[in-house]
Amino acid sequence: MFHRVTREVVDYAESVENPVLVLEDVTYIRETMDYDEYMNRRLHGWGFARLHAQIRYKAAEKGIPVETVNPRNTSKGVPRLR
Repeated sequence: MFHRVTREVVDYAESVENPVLVLEDVTYIRETMDYDEYMNRRLHGWGFARLHAQIRYKAAEKGIPVETVNPRNTSKGVPRLR
């Protein structure tokens, strides 16, 4: 699944003019997750580092820059995709 998703992300980025992929810095994301036991187990199983690494690797192969930003308030500035 990771390979398919990351390939689609990079392929889409490659289709636009002057692409730049921007990823949130999720280094400490697991420290803020505190739900019930079932949900914690599911969320902590997500492969954030693996996903980021594969996106960076595939983007580098295509010459697409990847930047990391602080996630604070990022959802406020993202336009709705149609």
